Amino acid sequence: MTRWILGVLLLGCSSSPLLIGDVTEVAELEKGAQAVDQALSSKSSGTVVLRGRIGRVCDEGCWFYLMGEQGLLYVKLDLSSHVVLPRKSQGREALVRGTLVQEETGQVLQGEGIVLF
Repeated sequence: MTRWILGVLLLGCSSSPLLIGDVTEVAELEKGAQAVDQALSSKSSGTVVLRGRIGRVCDEGCWFYLMGEQGLLYVKLDLSSHVVLPRKSQGREALVRGTLVQEETGQVLQGEGIVLF
């Protein structure tokens, strides 16, 4: 019985990344990831994978800020697909896959999948 409890505790304490939403291969995402600051300066649009640190998170987990060295990017999540970010994610490093779109207020990332480290 003690071994079973110890095994459950060890599995619960694993340091593997937390995958949220449409994420298949973390290694593939890491290869294609670019910095938030690059995306902000390029004014590009389309599907991207960005690496940054999670800033402020909405109480419901439906949006957050992804921070780079020089700036931050607003990330909207699709609640209908049940992709939400835990509120306790602030400060964690993340890879975010989504589509960059230009809105009146600036660039926004429509998040589809998140890997939290």
